[in-house]
Amino acid sequence: MYIADDERLRKRSDLLVQLLGAEADRSLRILEVGCNAGRNLKHLFDNGFHQIEAIEISENAVALFRERFPEVASQVKIHVSPVEEIVRTFADNSFDVVFTMAVLEHIHTDSAWIFDELARIAKTTLITIEDEKGISWRHFPRNYREIFEPCGLVQVHEIQCEDAVHGLGNQFFARVFKKG
Repeated sequence: MYIADDERLRKRSDLLVQLLGAEADRSLRILEVGCNAGRNLKHLFDNGFHQIEAIEISENAVALFRERFPEVASQVKIHVSPVEEIVRTFADNSFDVVFTMAVLEHIHTDSAWIFDELARIAKTTLITIEDEKGISWRHFPRNYREIFEPCGLVQVHEIQCEDAVHGLGNQFFARVFKKG
């Protein structure tokens, strides 16, 4: 059971699976930064990806994940912590894929150092699905190609999400990066 507005939210998770690729190895080790209540984790799990970990700052969101998707939550390792406090504990190339969806846009400029860390822990692929233009007290607009390419990643795919997923709007971009 998904939260309200199921179809629209499912399409966002479908985009993630599409970006991974239909032929992607289901044994990939994947990290989601900012999993919230676990919709993407459940979708990945339902699509055969079972080597999944996540970082989530909100204990309430993790509790909701465990309540709504107990079968998945029991098999996914969740680090309940701010990304700034956990990311440096991972070894280089710890995860085949690291991904974010509407999370990095909230990272304050004082914590921009985490972008280097995300590139460091991604063995082959980093995927961002982020609002790159919205400005508010809690949004920090960035072009993630300009952020991650200097970290040794090469952008191999870009989608303006308005064209791909109804409801995300033209400020959202999905980007796939590979290790150079």
